[in-house]
Amino acid sequence: MSQPPAPVRRPPLQVAVVALVALEAGMLLGVAVFYVVGIARGAASDVVVAAFTAALAVVVGGALGVFARGLWAGRRWSRAPVVTWNLLVGFSVLSSGGWRTPVGVGVLVVAVVVLVAVLSPTVTRATSSAADPPVT
Repeated sequence: MSQPPAPVRRPPLQVAVVALVALEAGMLLGVAVFYVVGIARGAASDVVVAAFTAALAVVVGGALGVFARGLWAGRRWSRAPVVTWNLLVGFSVLSSGGWRTPVGVGVLVVAVVVLVAVLSPTVTRATSSAADPPVT
């Protein structure tokens, strides 16, 4: 009989990055729920904009969930979209003046922490598996 594979030991920094990206995904899905509830209650001033924002939040939140799963599995392809997303978020908060609000500061801090952590040698090593399928 063959023995089951040994459990994978993930570095704590990799686990933290996965948790933060999953948090970002969950927050976006929460934004989608907020807009859908607003539409259902008739509180949305522009239903089309609210519906589009909700749909976009679901798509991006779902994508971030996939990227978090990729980071958890140690896939190198998952790093680039996470870096891109967090750069966009950081620039958006800084350019809009959102950094002046507590929520903006929190979003900016998470984006910077994720960027630094996902680019760290520890996470880079952990997500450089040879098991990634070749790109064709």
